Amino acid sequence: MEVTGDQKKLLQALIRAAGVYINLELGYRQRARKIAAKTLPVLKELKKELTGSINADTLITALETLAEKPPRLSPR
Repeated sequence: MEVTGDQKKLLQALIRAAGVYINLELGYRQRARKIAAKTLPVLKELKKELTGSINADTLITALETLAEKPPRLSPR
């Protein structure tokens, strides 16, 4: 299976989103904010790619607000 450039960007953004919550848990709010700032544009650009997999809007909102509790990302 060939992975496209957009798929790579999206996977990297999802890994970064996980990193946001790891940093929040460790108390590194400023670092989490920086990671979220890099992650959000990619998620917003490619959120159609996530349709059927996870609820991208829930993740985007959680990253925008730096919600302390990670969101549940069940499919729509």
